[in-house]
Amino acid sequence: MDHILLTTSVILDFMIEGVTRRSISRGLEAKKAFIDDLRTGVPAITVGTLNTPADIDQVAQALANAFFTAWEKHSKEVYITKHSQPWWDDECTELLSQYKTKKLDESWLAFRRTIKATKSKFFDSQIQDITFLNKSLWDLIEWVKQRKLPACKAIQHN
Repeated sequence: MDHILLTTSVILDFMIEGVTRRSISRGLEAKKAFIDDLRTGVPAITVGTLNTPADIDQVAQALANAFFTAWEKHSKEVYITKHSQPWWDDECTELLSQYKTKKLDESWLAFRRTIKATKSKFFDSQIQDITFLNKSLWDLIEWVKQRKLPACKAIQHN
């Protein structure tokens, strides 16, 4: 043999900074609380007479402050990764860490049961949101939506 295969593993996780953003928790309760704070904060702004650009800037800044305080109160900082899932919650994280430390089959089964229940709850709430907000359950079903014509028929049509 005239060569030797070498394998090298380089761990870069510590070098890559996590991407974060602020987000309001999914669900109608969190959104409703945010909107309720806006409904109380925005009307509390005294507009007065807007004769000068400084008056307009003052009202615009007060409006921005009302939105900022409501956003900061109801949003939390989340880390975005390639594995991020919208249904993942703190209980999933806790059970996963328990499994990683104990390495027991029972903890894995508890983790899987929790994931299944969390996913089911999340997607049921998504279906409810679409059903009640849009008043159309058919928006969820692909085969009911309008289809694009094949290219040859689209060219003939136009």
